[in-house]
Amino acid sequence: MRFVLTCLLLLLPVWTAAAKNTTYDKPVYYSNKLPIDYCLYPAKQCGHAAADKFCKDMNAGSVISFKWAPSNSGTYIQGSGETCDLKKYNQCNAFTQIVCGSFTM
Repeated sequence: MRFVLTCLLLLLPVWTAAAKNTTYDKPVYYSNKLPIDYCLYPAKQCGHAAADKFCKDMNAGSVISFKWAPSNSGTYIQGSGETCDLKKYNQCNAFTQIVCGSFTM
């Protein structure tokens, strides 16, 4: 009887948190289709802060990882709503990938 009970306990489901990730390759702003700028504000809160804002706006959780590169075209600066333009700024950088995620039970 003890053996059967032990086997039944081993068959019970084990609940663990599983990551649910969404990958955005070359993310763009929905209305103007410009690439998302690497900075949340011009030359401020770059990288993680800007990627996390994008994830939150997409209802996709928090930023897990991101990649970026210099951009030859305009980019959308999320925090100010401006366009990074090479005529106005020395350099514009855009996310090439943002991975967002959340944990579910």
